[in-house]
Amino acid sequence: MANFTQEGSQYLLTQAVEGGTIAADQTWIGLATAAPSNTTTLATVTEHTTSGGYARKNVTSANWSVSAAGVASMSAAVTWGTSITLTNATHWFLCTVASGTAGKIICYGALSATRSLTTADTMTEQITDIHIS
Repeated sequence: MANFTQEGSQYLLTQAVEGGTIAADQTWIGLATAAPSNTTTLATVTEHTTSGGYARKNVTSANWSVSAAGVASMSAAVTWGTSITLTNATHWFLCTVASGTAGKIICYGALSATRSLTTADTMTEQITDIHIS
């Protein structure tokens, strides 16, 4: 299950009531090495270092399905490829920018297991049960 950050909730609420638009294909999934909280921002998240080939992954609208009960799930898994080195990733987060700290973390959750990769390994994660109510 996902947890929404304070800035993520504010972002979604502002977009909804002030007539903003959220570009469906402008969301990215990142990996953290420590648990985020509801006050975590991109400036404070313990994101995996960009050394070793790691980068946030773009998640397009084609990757998501939303049930009538208000549950968003990824319909396609995200894969980090064979050319990265990754150590002790424990959480994922959904954010509004491909890199840097200028955007917002919308929500976050725990990975199915702590993940570490070396060159030639791949990591696939499917995020399910993002409850919006």
